[in-house]
Amino acid sequence: MCPSNSGGSPPPQPTFIDPVTGRAFWSPEQLNVAITEREVAERAKTAETKATADAKLASDKSTYDTRLSGAVDRSRAEANKYFTDYGADPTKYHGDIERELARITGTVPDLSPNPGGFFANNVGASVFNEQTTAGRARARDQYTSQFDSGAIDRALNTSLLDPVRSSLLSEQFDPLSAQLGTAHKRGTLNDTGYASALAALQGSRNKASAEIDNAGRSVLGSGQKSLQDLIGTMGGEVNRWNLPKLEQINFLPQQERFNSEANRLSSGFGGQVSSALGDVKFADLNTLLNAGGVGQGAIGAPRANQPGAMGGNLESLLTQQVAAKSPPRGLGNSGVF
Repeated sequence: MCPSNSGGSPPPQPTFIDPVTGRAFWSPEQLNVAITEREVAERAKTAETKATADAKLASDKSTYDTRLSGAVDRSRAEANKYFTDYGADPTKYHGDIERELARITGTVPDLSPNPGGFFANNVGASVFNEQTTAGRARARDQYTSQFDSGAIDRALNTSLLDPVRSSLLSEQFDPLSAQLGTAHKRGTLNDTGYASALAALQGSRNKASAEIDNAGRSVLGSGQKSLQDLIGTMGGEVNRWNLPKLEQINFLPQQERFNSEANRLSSGFGGQVSSALGDVKFADLNTLLNAGGVGQGAIGAPRANQPGAMGGNLESLLTQQVAAKSPPRGLGNSGVF
């Protein structure tokens, strides 16, 4: 039994409070019923909220997928058109275009409201420029290999100088040699005088050979520089090639252009060397006869069967004997190198 209240009032009726809502109930049963009802309502509300969220997510996902797919399709079409506009077949670069589209797609956040914004840059331009850069690199490597450091020397080298030197020396010195031989045979020059004249002739020939070589190397250097400039010019043109020209690299036109210039320079080499030397005479008959006369005078007399004067008159006599048959010699016709 409950203890009696000293005042005689009945004790207060116990209450039961829902800790979530704060509602009071007079019995545990009422509280439990209320809690159950509340939990059922909460679960229903949660389910409703989730269903609404799921529906919105599904709708947003569908909208996102549609927009993303449309953006990819538009970008692909633009890329194909870009290649076509430049005369290149886009199907040859299908894999490269698709890889770039996939790369961009991977950067688009899930459920982005504007996935098309991530495809603002033309995929075709990106792939086209990438393939152009790679193609130009391949073309430069092949071009450098074809027109290597030895290409110029193979086309234009010092072997050109030998026949030019021989021709120019023969042109001036063969007639002089023959004229001295005639003077010797006739007795105008005795053996000693003839030897002295030939020594002077050889000295002049050696000097002429050196001068011809110097002029030839100078002309050769200019020609090689011209070929080097041509290689540089053509290389610059190659470096500006685009697709589809870079798809099948062919340097036949450049090689023909190089060969044509090399042939022009080679064929004009001798004339250009002659032009560089000008009208110079490396030796003349009077000087050679003087040398022979000096050597011959040291002996004291010409051959016994040769009528003529001694000493200073020997030069005049020799000159008179050969001058009519010895017109001045030049270096031939000048040409263009």
